[in-house]
Amino acid sequence: MRKSQLQLEHYHFLRLVIEADNNYHQQAVDFEYPDFSNAVFESSIAIGVPSKSDDTQNHYSIKLMLKGHKNEDGEHPFPYDFETVIEGFFTVHGKVESPEDLVKINGASILYGATRDALMTATSRFTNGPLLLPTVTFIDLKSSPTKTKKS
Repeated sequence: MRKSQLQLEHYHFLRLVIEADNNYHQQAVDFEYPDFSNAVFESSIAIGVPSKSDDTQNHYSIKLMLKGHKNEDGEHPFPYDFETVIEGFFTVHGKVESPEDLVKINGASILYGATRDALMTATSRFTNGPLLLPTVTFIDLKSSPTKTKKS
């Protein structure tokens, strides 16, 4: 194990809304986490990149937005509607080939883990039981390499 070149400096929630579905009939004592195949799960990411003339070229910010709610078909139960926005501030140390990719992929993963924990902790006190977000990857955020034409 070694220290990452990406360091989280601070994070906070800008929005954390959880609403229990009162028609959800699974008993919380079953200790089964909700199945996300029965839900609509959305995410988006915004990254703040420093300007080239900025003295803080290695500082970045990310906002990760997550939403989840039951399918509109009414046949598949899901215990919660939720919406979160979390913002994190990161510093990249040392020479990195693609610092923006590092921030997007690893930064989003760090903020997702913090959101996952916050939702799990909060919903563990709801009658519908704890909500555990599924394991995801943000590797698809990696920039595709630019191709150069040979003349």
